[in-house]
Amino acid sequence: YVVAGTSEQAPYTFDFGKYNIDIIEEEGKVYMPLSSANLLVETTYEGALYYDGDIYFTETYSPYTWINQEKLLDDTAMDASLIELNYNELCFMMDNIYGRPEKCYFSEAIARDGFDKALETYDDTTRTIRELLKSNNVLEYYYGLRLLELYLEDGGHSSPASGYTGLMQEYDDSNVSKEYAKLNKEHDKGKIINNATIANAMNLYDSTKNKDWYKQRTKYISLYPIIATARHQALNQYSKQKSWDEGNITLYSNNDTLILSFDQFSPDVFEPMMWTLNYANGHNIKNLVIDVTHNGGGSLSTLVWLINVLTSQKTAPGTSALTGNKLSIQALVDKNLDEEYDDTWDNDNYIGNLKLAILTSGISYSCANILPTVLHDNKIPVLGERSNGGTCDLIFHLNPYGVPIQVSGQNTFTNNNYERIDDGVPLDYTLVRENASSVSDYLPLYDISTIKKDMNDYYSRH
Repeated sequence: YVVAGTSEQAPYTFDFGKYNIDIIEEEGKVYMPLSSANLLVETTYEGALYYDGDIYFTETYSPYTWINQEKLLDDTAMDASLIELNYNELCFMMDNIYGRPEKCYFSEAIARDGFDKALETYDDTTRTIRELLKSNNVLEYYYGLRLLELYLEDGGHSSPASGYTGLMQEYDDSNVSKEYAKLNKEHDKGKIINNATIANAMNLYDSTKNKDWYKQRTKYISLYPIIATARHQALNQYSKQKSWDEGNITLYSNNDTLILSFDQFSPDVFEPMMWTLNYANGHNIKNLVIDVTHNGGGSLSTLVWLINVLTSQKTAPGTSALTGNKLSIQALVDKNLDEEYDDTWDNDNYIGNLKLAILTSGISYSCANILPTVLHDNKIPVLGERSNGGTCDLIFHLNPYGVPIQVSGQNTFTNNNYERIDDGVPLDYTLVRENASSVSDYLPLYDISTIKKDMNDYYSRH
């Protein structure tokens, strides 16, 4: 897919000099640090890294899964020559490429003051984060990223420590991984940790997670097991028409109504969706409900495919968080999975008179927030509980050590009027009471008789 501008473009200048990142000209050629060059192409999810004498062109979200990077965890001491560049690139990324999502309360300070000054002036914990991010001890640096992750909480997109977490899980027998496990064990048992810096960081991490502002912004996490249990209890009353192990996807049926439940936007959804549409066409099905109530998002490509299949809309709209430029996420799409891109496809061939609806909940996030937005704009009703927002794409910056740093990117999805949707999608019908918090509160979310009644009411008026 491609991101294309839809209107006159506002320019934006990347000033590397402001961050003491050198760009050198010599004999008509321009040189800059390889990791710094990655900053210019972060939204492609591809980049280059220098490691152990070689340069790799790689996907940026988990290079350690196919490049052996275990040497990075041989010793807690990081290459000191890269410490300043590492921190400066992080500042550049947060000031110029980070999407500043509205769900993140710290993003306002970053937008106002710049990342470095925001860390220095916001509070005592952010000042500690700033020092940890400049450390040449990989575990101190890692805890700086973990603390930063709390301040960047936005529902799940910004996870700056996840690259190092994945690296240590991949090489769990490395010296650094074993030292990290040892420190965690000592901390959990209340033992004195010899490294006072890490001990302080661990205590700050625990105390920050217990602060009211953090609890308020992460209360959605407690809903995952509650909604999973409610859905299991409610939907298992109906016939399980078909299930797909890949992707944990299930199609339920109740007379003339189908409910297709999937928990992640991934290519695993393609075949089940086409199977469901074909089944509906051949069995006099009147209603198809897409269930994303236990879905935290996933692949942008899958999102764009579903938009093309379920509606006559071809693109996903958005804006640049930095410039305000209007964007359009476009794609070549093989809608009917015949291994050929479809320039045109009459949705009526598959949708016909089938009535569509989508179910959302307070944990429907990212793609599970954007799809119902597009469907709502296309006169398809949204039922359930207001979704959890999440509108930015992701960026994975390969830092100078070759480890990805994940945060929300600047491309921000909107509704078709280019209006913000980070507070969730407006509901056409509410099925869950406000401040729901128990399994019984969420059982009505899956009541097919109520869903059918609301769908009939909606389509009688539209």
